[in-house]
Amino acid sequence: MNLSIYSEIPMHQVIEEVRKSPMLKSDTQFPYKNANISLRNVGMGEINPTSLYALKANLDFQKNLREYILNRFGFDTLRLSSGLILENKDGERQTLIPPIVEVSEREVKFIPQKDELSYENSYKIKIPCLLDGIHRALCAKELGIDLNVIFIYDSDTNYPVYAHPNEWDLVKICDSIPKEKSQKKMYLRDDHSSLYKSFAHLGSSGLRK
Repeated sequence: MNLSIYSEIPMHQVIEEVRKSPMLKSDTQFPYKNANISLRNVGMGEINPTSLYALKANLDFQKNLREYILNRFGFDTLRLSSGLILENKDGERQTLIPPIVEVSEREVKFIPQKDELSYENSYKIKIPCLLDGIHRALCAKELGIDLNVIFIYDSDTNYPVYAHPNEWDLVKICDSIPKEKSQKKMYLRDDHSSLYKSFAHLGSSGLRK
């Protein structure tokens, strides 16, 4: 691995760029325009994955990247307080920002456990969902440390998170991307890409192998 830090991006600038993120299929719709966006330090028990799998190669890469950046430049990729533009030996640049968590409002019913009361009504609950950065989140979980994330609250409810949250124990480490949609995520729609937010203008939220 041969990388250098080309420049550092202040977090307020990163947040403003996240705010400008359009929908993937409609570049005139900005779901985060009026959202509350901040940098937060969270434990893995405070957020929920939306992916049912992670790739072993990407997980190993993120572990190696963290060690490389931390040892040489003093930045912890799991606890970034700014964005970083990294440059390789060929002059190619890649942006690294904290993982993105979006709070999703869902209507739920409580399933009573033994000796608990049962309620028929459903309730609107806000659930912090990890949109991007599953491999770094798994690194933090494995190390037993907190993770710095870009936390998005009160985004446009017309554009919900494209997949339901699930449990960390359901995330399988795979050698390749699963072929079945049901093994990837619990998508809200068949046309799940219609709910994708585009972070392309940010460069990337994380380097991938």
